[in-house]
Amino acid sequence: PSNPATAASTMVATQAAGLSSFSAAVCAEVPACAEAGGLYGAVGPAIGVEYKGLVTVGAADPSYTAACLELVNLGADVINLGLAPQTALAVIAECQLQGFTGTFSSANNSITAPDFEAIDGLRLIGGLNGFPWWADAEPVQTYRDVNEQYGDGDDVRNSSATTTWSALELFRKAMGDNGPAADAEVTTGDVISVYQGISDETLDGLLPAPVTYTADGFQPGLSCFWLFDMEGGEFSSINVGDSGNGASGDLQTSCFSLG
Repeated sequence: PSNPATAASTMVATQAAGLSSFSAAVCAEVPACAEAGGLYGAVGPAIGVEYKGLVTVGAADPSYTAACLELVNLGADVINLGLAPQTALAVIAECQLQGFTGTFSSANNSITAPDFEAIDGLRLIGGLNGFPWWADAEPVQTYRDVNEQYGDGDDVRNSSATTTWSALELFRKAMGDNGPAADAEVTTGDVISVYQGISDETLDGLLPAPVTYTADGFQPGLSCFWLFDMEGGEFSSINVGDSGNGASGDLQTSCFSLG
């Protein structure tokens, strides 16, 4: 999935969770982070969520008190965390200390399950660009089983791990079905040729929408993502509208477009 759709996934999750207002804390280190405010301002009216404003936060800031006081005073139901995981965790702790009792949101690689599960009383909603590691579907169970057997104890409950798995599974399937013989030398040209034959592939729901490669490159950016709600330390899926990847249940994706 690509911007602006995935950047909007936290606001879509806000609406899907029955909440009505949204503010954001974004990284101060990259000027483009603050440009998300324009996106939120456009998405909000389209889906019935009030956007109340944005605050920039630096990872190296000596204190997050001022930022959290500003966020709390905005009075939104949701504070979105467009921050690296460790910064996000510190901001959650400070904002709770300053009296925020609402919901936080975040997306994609910022979501690392063991970090957020450990926070008492936290409700976290948002979107993922990689499949949900908690899904009951057989392809996800395979992911967990293989990592349990070969992962050397690594915790792979995050989007960085699931998107990597999907990319490797796509390579394995494409080259296994259409690549050179097992004993042949495989060239870059072989791989490119095989990938240009990939059409409407979903890997049984491990991809967010049907993926197609063409001779000119990749298809236009995808606008589907997995929505989630974490409460009481447990992740669950949220589904909005028709399935974007043809899967059902907790592996189903939701789609959004500004167009």
